[in-house]
Amino acid sequence: MISSAAYLCYLAIGAPVSFAIEPMPLDRALAKISAESGLKLATTSAMGSAVVQVSVSEVEPDALLARLAQVVGGTWRTESDGTMRLYDDTVRTKQLARDALAARTKKFDDEIARMKKELEEAGDFDPAKFKQEAGVVTEESNEGGERRVATRMGGANFRMTSMPGGRAIVRAIAAMNGRDFAAIAEGQRVVFSSAPTAMQKRMGGNPLRDAQTFLGEELAFRNSMPRWGPEGRPGSANQPDQPAQPPSVAKVFLIANGEQDSVRLEYFAASANGTVLGRGFLSLGASMDFDAGPAGPAEAQKSAPQDGIEVSEAAREAAHALMRPGAGFGGIVTATAVSMSFSGEEDSVFVLGSPTEGTERAAAGATLLAMLAKPSKHDPLSLFAGEAVKYSVGEGDLVACLPDSLLSYAASAIVRERSGKAFLGDQASPIRVNRADGWTVVEPKDLLRSRAERADRHDLELLASNTAKNGVMRLADLARYSLDAPSVPGGVDAAVIVALDHGAEQRFDDVYGDSRAALQVFGRLQGPDFAALESKIPKPLVGLSGAVQAVAGMVYNSDDGPDVRRQSGGGRPPGPAAQTLELAIQVQGRGNGAPLIQRFGNRSMLDERTEVLPTGLPGGSALTLSTSRRDVLYAFSPGSGSGRYTSPEQLGREAAMRDMFASRGENVPGFSNRGTESYAPTSETRYTLTFLLAPNITMTRTLVDPAKADTTSGTAANLLPDAFRRAYEKSYEEAKARMDGRGRQRERARGSGNPPPPNP
Repeated sequence: MISSAAYLCYLAIGAPVSFAIEPMPLDRALAKISAESGLKLATTSAMGSAVVQVSVSEVEPDALLARLAQVVGGTWRTESDGTMRLYDDTVRTKQLARDALAARTKKFDDEIARMKKELEEAGDFDPAKFKQEAGVVTEESNEGGERRVATRMGGANFRMTSMPGGRAIVRAIAAMNGRDFAAIAEGQRVVFSSAPTAMQKRMGGNPLRDAQTFLGEELAFRNSMPRWGPEGRPGSANQPDQPAQPPSVAKVFLIANGEQDSVRLEYFAASANGTVLGRGFLSLGASMDFDAGPAGPAEAQKSAPQDGIEVSEAAREAAHALMRPGAGFGGIVTATAVSMSFSGEEDSVFVLGSPTEGTERAAAGATLLAMLAKPSKHDPLSLFAGEAVKYSVGEGDLVACLPDSLLSYAASAIVRERSGKAFLGDQASPIRVNRADGWTVVEPKDLLRSRAERADRHDLELLASNTAKNGVMRLADLARYSLDAPSVPGGVDAAVIVALDHGAEQRFDDVYGDSRAALQVFGRLQGPDFAALESKIPKPLVGLSGAVQAVAGMVYNSDDGPDVRRQSGGGRPPGPAAQTLELAIQVQGRGNGAPLIQRFGNRSMLDERTEVLPTGLPGGSALTLSTSRRDVLYAFSPGSGSGRYTSPEQLGREAAMRDMFASRGENVPGFSNRGTESYAPTSETRYTLTFLLAPNITMTRTLVDPAKADTTSGTAANLLPDAFRRAYEKSYEEAKARMDGRGRQRERARGSGNPPPPNP
């Protein structure tokens, strides 16, 4: 075998080469270089999916190949027939993983030390001092003769670590170290507790003692706040008095949820019967300073253009069609969403805001749609991201490896007319730019993540071409794609599919959300499996390849967890909770980022999944499947690239909330204009997968397969067919009654209790 060094030496004395290669997978790029230069080049299947861009003039072949290896994290090996094959540089890859873990550990250690110091300097909790520093304001209003009291906090010195719950978490993590949290992968959920089961880890320090301290502070805090009674009147005799002493804590839980750059922490102090006595929330490592520094060395920014990125008209059209609405510069999506369910009704999700009003996704033209259906031939990153990179780095020899997350970032930069300097210089950029020896080298900031998020273009093409042919993304195609989909979202696959089917966004997000395992199980079902399930015969998970591992991941890592039905004793009673509220306080994510969700409402820690399933997924776990069909509406804005499937009941609830905002003179971006949509009646088939994990312990996921809607017959909400209109009007009146207080009065008459005091 010829050594790589000797072969590169041979190449160095060969004729200089020139290439202009638009973004495409590495295996295709090497084939093109080989065909035009006579060099024998190849790569492995794993490395071949990396998307590269080359623009060089009269350069030595060895210099080009060395930089190609650099940007993709590879190393050349020469085979006996003279072929140079690019392999993964495993030494570098392992070192990158070690370096990333070390950096994440140090980041968390430093933050834990900082918060611990803040807590020590603050001393004992003083509610009066806290209210002064945090800018606590109590506001009273009179709406319809009903007095209301609202409390908000937002002073310049307000920090979550100043709250009793935040202080409790700081005490807990101060007895641990950054490594405990740095090793938690994105999407992984790890439970620490004071008395761990086999599926939990032990908390450090003295968690029971610290929990009692926390409850004492919580009690002092609550006693210092306005009291809630019927109709919002404070100080009512009907409101239970706070106890003189905090109750005893039996077990403490610290639940860590891994995010891309941080860990979301939830703290629970529970009684012996599982009642949550106190809780807290805190995010470790979540701060992101967008002005902290550029995406590369200063010299890489000096020559970057100061004006807006110039791209072709075709590229600009593609950027508008593939952008993610709500994405600010850097692809960061920020919105506020409330999900509510009342007495077992279907959840209603209200997206209450977006910083990008007026930047709605555009509809793709016929030429672009044809290209999107063939991503293996027309790589999505070649549609505009490559032009944005080339314009921003300027003239000179360029070798680049482009991560999938660059798509959303570049689309936002083009649509918002950011400068080339801003494009290269923003810390949120997923690429790093270096200039040396006349070369410009562009590589992913995080090579390992760029590999994890990369969508296989051939798998994507199967889904995209079928979606284009059917006019709608079908469930069977999506389930098949989910089997080998990237482990984390990069955004390319979602952007392509939503451009082809404007109503597919929420369903496609299931690939990277809590329904991923259900999609994968559905994708593994064969004809005989469906026949047996339709006969109400449970299907053992062990009979489906990979199903046990996928379902275990869903059970222990999903946001909601399994449902536990108790006939008597502690925990949730049988049947749905009377009311739950989920608040996505700040939804942040590049591409398809998963939301930061905090849940408020009744909860029993006896139902915590690592408590009821303390040794892992039971071997007898099985699946049942039920199907149903219902009429739905496809809501769309003619001429735009936006659409969604909804129900008349959902539209009624949205209209009631929209009217509530309007009556207060409030216009919520991204929500208040929803009444201008057109609606086309269609239908959908719903597949409900119920996973039987243990007696009275199940987990349910519903997958939806909509029929194609006829958008040529769209109409306004008040012109819908009678059945739709009646359902819409009924839902509107019921939602409006709840919002103006009558619903709460009826619930109190039924004995469901008073509104709780504001959650601190």
